[in-house]
Amino acid sequence: MTYSLTPLGRTALRRSKTAYPRLTGCESGFRFFSPAIGRWVSRDPIGRIGGANDCAFNRNDAIGKLDADGRVTITRGSILQEGVCGGWGVYFVWNLDNPTIPPDDGFLVQKVERGWKWRRCREKGKDRDDFTEIFWEEVPWKGPGYLHRDLSSSPDWDNRYGAQIARGEVKYFSKHTTGDLEADPNWRNRGQVWVEPLWWSKPSDNNERTAERVVDSGWVCCCGMRSSNVRCSP
Repeated sequence: MTYSLTPLGRTALRRSKTAYPRLTGCESGFRFFSPAIGRWVSRDPIGRIGGANDCAFNRNDAIGKLDADGRVTITRGSILQEGVCGGWGVYFVWNLDNPTIPPDDGFLVQKVERGWKWRRCREKGKDRDDFTEIFWEEVPWKGPGYLHRDLSSSPDWDNRYGAQIARGEVKYFSKHTTGDLEADPNWRNRGQVWVEPLWWSKPSDNNERTAERVVDSGWVCCCGMRSSNVRCSP
């Protein structure tokens, strides 16, 4: 995090993870924030496509939206439906804010990581299951203003106790980088692959930042006890 003085001698903050990653949790470097007035002092880099207020952040919904640097936004598109034994259901909306879309369009690609750790109630220490799966899924980008609804869900786990997590990391890539994924036979299984694409580790095209969403839960459903706690970000 770096500092600069305003014309009135007050301090303005520039968010960056270079100096204090544990405090900020993300890298920005595009805009300055003034604690004195509680707002950004520079305009949104994407202009009015991010909303009528050029100095707003996350469309004035910092709790319900996640936006690392003012260009990619993931919104919780529905109320989190919480099950009784660790299950959930919630929609997220992906919004690519940068208006400079390449002529050949491209794809929103999500890396999904899901992990479970649970035991059966009557077999403590004997029937333990730790499981992790990772896959990538693609969604064709249909141009400025397009919103994609992504469902994250999990069933209830009765007669068990444990924890689980589902994390999604979203990037935008042009067809110049990925090729035509819709015509690629490796992506024909519901638009998913289970092997990391060669281009995934590259930075997102079109100056877009990576965006993330996370849902996790812990539960106990044994001997008549039903307790569940589900958390969601954003």
